Amino acid sequence: MGIGIIGFGRMGRAIAISLSGHIKGRVIAFDPDSSKIAGAGNGIIAASSLKELCEKCSVIFLCVKPKDLAGVLEGIKSFVSGQTIISIAAGKKIPFIEKMLGKKKIVRVMPNINALAGASVNAFSCANISAAEKEKVKELLCGFGEAIEFEEKHFDAITALSGSGPAFVSYFAKCLAEAGEENGLPPDESQELAILTIFGTAKLLLEKNYSCTQVMEMVTSPNGTTQAGRKILEGGRFKKAVQGAVSAAAKRSEELGKDG
Repeated sequence: MGIGIIGFGRMGRAIAISLSGHIKGRVIAFDPDSSKIAGAGNGIIAASSLKELCEKCSVIFLCVKPKDLAGVLEGIKSFVSGQTIISIAAGKKIPFIEKMLGKKKIVRVMPNINALAGASVNAFSCANISAAEKEKVKELLCGFGEAIEFEEKHFDAITALSGSGPAFVSYFAKCLAEAGEENGLPPDESQELAILTIFGTAKLLLEKNYSCTQVMEMVTSPNGTTQAGRKILEGGRFKKAVQGAVSAAAKRSEELGKDG
């Protein structure tokens, strides 16, 4: 049996392409616009209907926008029996899916756009699946990043932090690069320096297991350049702006889940 992908936007495409190079089985996709799938390559097969996809897949990823999830669930409910259903729709809770499909094997996942680079942070929560089935889900999620299990009550915060996080980090990178330009650096080189600095810092934090505070202190010398810059960041509204952005995103996730 194959792995199904319903919805072939950015996330669906990224997951499908990553999984096609990670699993032994087939990746089968369905999108109302079949031309999106035709150019994907990597051996991804286009299903002609939701029925065909459901009949050929043991695991089905629902990679659609929150507003479209109910329609997709309605479209597959007659064809779902023992398959594992994995939804990435922001704000839509497991009980919302169960209400439409019944007590099926359901996994809610919050990935992020870093799946395009095989580096998504995939928070997940499960219902009605065995320990062995959960391990299979984790294996699939690790095909395009890391998999971390959470209680579903944390998903609004997760959506805001890791789901929206790449946009927030990219905004910081953009600001950092523009600041370099203002201080005389050429635009392309400034952007490269900013992005590589963020990448290297993340690598240092992850691989050497330093805390953020430790790295800050390692770089900061008394009366030095970093201390001068930190005074501006810590004395301004940077922290409050970040907290506000995450809180606003979490609130919007909560609003999207009002009906589910």
